[in-house]
Amino acid sequence: MVKGVNLKSIFLLLSLVILSTSVCASDFVSLIESVKTDIYYDEKAILEVYTTNLQDTEDIVKLNLKSLNWQFQSDPLNHYFSGIKIKPGETIKTKLIISTTNAIGIGRYIVGIDFSSRNTNKKITKNVAINVKPYGETGMLYKTSVDVTATFDEEIDPRNPFSIKINLDNRNPLNITNLSMNIQSELFNEYRETTLNPLVEKSEVFSFILDPLQEPINGHLSISVKNNDNVLRIIEKDYSITEYSNLEKSYDEKEFFFKNTKTLTIVNNGNIENTEVIKIPKGIGIFEKTSPKATISKEITGKYYSWQLSLAPEESTKIIVVTNYRIIFILIIIIIIIASIYFILRPDIIINKVGTVVAKREGGSSEIKILLHIKNRSNTMLQGLNVIDRVPTLVDVSSEQTMGTLAPTKILKHEKKGTLLKWNIETLEPQEERILSYKIVTKLSILGQFSLPTTVVKYTNQKGKEKLASSNKSKV
Repeated sequence: MVKGVNLKSIFLLLSLVILSTSVCASDFVSLIESVKTDIYYDEKAILEVYTTNLQDTEDIVKLNLKSLNWQFQSDPLNHYFSGIKIKPGETIKTKLIISTTNAIGIGRYIVGIDFSSRNTNKKITKNVAINVKPYGETGMLYKTSVDVTATFDEEIDPRNPFSIKINLDNRNPLNITNLSMNIQSELFNEYRETTLNPLVEKSEVFSFILDPLQEPINGHLSISVKNNDNVLRIIEKDYSITEYSNLEKSYDEKEFFFKNTKTLTIVNNGNIENTEVIKIPKGIGIFEKTSPKATISKEITGKYYSWQLSLAPEESTKIIVVTNYRIIFILIIIIIIIASIYFILRPDIIINKVGTVVAKREGGSSEIKILLHIKNRSNTMLQGLNVIDRVPTLVDVSSEQTMGTLAPTKILKHEKKGTLLKWNIETLEPQEERILSYKIVTKLSILGQFSLPTTVVKYTNQKGKEKLASSNKSKV
């Protein structure tokens, strides 16, 4: 009679005992019954799990296989993906199917299965022994079992060579030929074939050279290892291209004929855009010109030209500061030319005309004395000087002569143009001065200022050319 009692009945009885004695001792109970755990490599292990809810409320128990070297699924499927939904006091049966992977060889393995409660987050672990056995002499003795790992720097500097190391470990006494490795990514790809002797470890190194100006990216790397068409391992990893920036500066200075040219060349040798403020000490502003146009900043150490530059990878620019003192030289030349022209074209004679009121007469008329200062400012003798002065019709020339001065050679009167006075001077030595004087009398009383016409001197220079010089306008 005892022989007819199956394991499930015993488990149910045990669950009722636990419920009746100490419900608070645990949230749930799981019992694993091994249906098939002694398998060949290409077979599947089968387990039956009975889970009982010991709580007063409904709960969901999640299943999880602790080892990644086995493939795991449940029947029904939702028990693995969504969990086992159990009412209070209810017992649910779940079938677990476990398959080997390429990482599993011949031998005995302990496989852990985690059970966790959604309500309380409590977890229990059950261990199951699975024995993987080889085929007999009439079948295949060993299957391909290779442990594959890959190592590389996940942060890649594109300026340096980059390598990926694939480690291969043959876990069975099987000679493996046609073992292929394929690396694929956004920036580098390589395919290689090799062989692997029985129970041997070896490494394959893949080296790559990237474009130093490769822009920073976050990439994905896939490594697949196959034996013929049998996929032994696929490794998926992320990597990133690091960013760097270096503004390289070169300076050149040229100077020629009062002009200095400073050229600063800036190149971005990085793989990202770089923004930097460039400063150059400021000189005398009126003589300096910058390209491109700079802003002027004041600091404790002095004034600086400054530029804010933003350069893309491999982009270059030039800053030019020109200090040009040629303008001073040109101005000096212009002044010399103007002075030379002035001295060449200026009259050799200076005439200064001065009028002074010397007496007031009856009826409001005035007596005015006119002085003509004539000087030869050249270094040559002048000949044939004709001094011509004109008096307005409002005044008369006085007959009184000034002692020590040359009297007019001619005095001509005109009703409308006034009186014309003329003096003849035969020669005038270099730097010699002559003073001519005469008096005029106004016919009427004059209010305010009275203007006298200019005096004209005609003469012949040393080269025999006739010249003309005029005096200033005098006011009385």
